[in-house]
Amino acid sequence: MRSIVTKAKALLILIVLLVPTNAARAAAGQPGTFQFGYGARVSLEYPALDATLRIIAETGFDWIAVDYVWHNHQPQRDTPPPWEQLDPLMQVAKEQNIAVMLSITACPPWAKGESGPSPHETTNLILTLLERYPHSLKAVELFPGPNTVQGWGSDPNPADYASLLHYIHKVLQATALNVEIIVGGLMPLLEGESAPSDMHDVDFLHGLYKAQAAAQMPVIGLRLPHPIGQPSQSHSPQGMVIRHYEEIRQVMLDNDHRCGLIWITGFSWPSDLSSDPGQNTLEQQTQWLREAYFWMSSQVYVGAAFFTPYQPNTTTSFDFACSALQSLQQQINCDKIPPPSTHREKFAPKFFTKVSLP
Repeated sequence: MRSIVTKAKALLILIVLLVPTNAARAAAGQPGTFQFGYGARVSLEYPALDATLRIIAETGFDWIAVDYVWHNHQPQRDTPPPWEQLDPLMQVAKEQNIAVMLSITACPPWAKGESGPSPHETTNLILTLLERYPHSLKAVELFPGPNTVQGWGSDPNPADYASLLHYIHKVLQATALNVEIIVGGLMPLLEGESAPSDMHDVDFLHGLYKAQAAAQMPVIGLRLPHPIGQPSQSHSPQGMVIRHYEEIRQVMLDNDHRCGLIWITGFSWPSDLSSDPGQNTLEQQTQWLREAYFWMSSQVYVGAAFFTPYQPNTTTSFDFACSALQSLQQQINCDKIPPPSTHREKFAPKFFTKVSLP
């Protein structure tokens, strides 16, 4: 049987061992840290990407998230990763001390097995990226929307996804690499937009626990691409609300997974705000974003949240989204967003020692 860890990967082990301890410190939001991680999603295809990254850094975000569209970047097995696109982004992130999460999406046919993405090929991709970016790459989101046909690339099956998790974690433990594997992000099903074999995110998560994957799920990702209403709403008959993370948390508690974290790996403005910026002021959008972060950061089990400032399929302009981030920066700097650190530091020690919260 061919060894998973090649000579090139063995060199990565040596590099990791030689890195100073402070270079491997956990970023805000990772397991074992009390701080909430503020994140923003960017695209390699963004106009003026450098300017966007500077705005994100000035705003005080801890993380950026980038989709690694595997099929587009490496349509053939021997196609190298798009270093010419990734290198500049990773360099800016390193200079600005921003942690990076790569979201692996769209598995190419050559990297698929009988029931979905090949564990071997997926693991080799992760190791290759870590070899290139040992300092900046802190997390990998593993096939967002694995509970959907579109996200998984085949009919979703929690047991198959659990097998992938077991394989990756076994290899990473053998190489002593320090990267967070984010499960999901799970995708709530939207009425009229789901395939017949798609699974509800809560059912899929129950299936992962049944497949004995809890030990490989320190962080469960959740995507909220089209929320509606205000961040304070606990539910709505019209669709999904930001606080859907509470339903995911209940599944975790039902399976005695109290010490696990949830990351909101992607969320955007609600459709009634983003559909027509001309009828919604920058102040209104910034206020919604402020409240969304406040609600999420007030929950000790929500480790980080990644805002998507610009969506090409909406009429929200790129400049308008950047202006909202800059406006949010001013509110943060003026202490208009109450810092959640006191609350989190009070309860986090109990949380991380697997004791029930009050």
